[in-house]
Amino acid sequence: MLSDGQIASIRQRLKLTPDQQQMWPAVEVALRNLSYEKTSDGARRGIQETRVASLDSGSPGVRDLTSAAFPLIMSFSDDQKRELHVLAHVAGLEQLVPKF
Repeated sequence: MLSDGQIASIRQRLKLTPDQQQMWPAVEVALRNLSYEKTSDGARRGIQETRVASLDSGSPGVRDLTSAAFPLIMSFSDDQKRELHVLAHVAGLEQLVPKF
């Protein structure tokens, strides 16, 4: 789950235009509703167990985010698209971001 600060940072870093800001509330709600599944990564490899957060790309939360974000992403400038890829990688959401 992303914190309020992380979501605010995403919005700030994307430098949304006034038209894009109108699409943001639906994306923000979808981001807040995302939940990461914690899985054990180390145990199956025989090393100290670590917990890895991952998203199920078919989950309702991911589908909601994809639906909410698609119109916004399609309105992005090249700079915003580059920043989105950086943010998605940091948040572990790169599998959800279309390749432009």
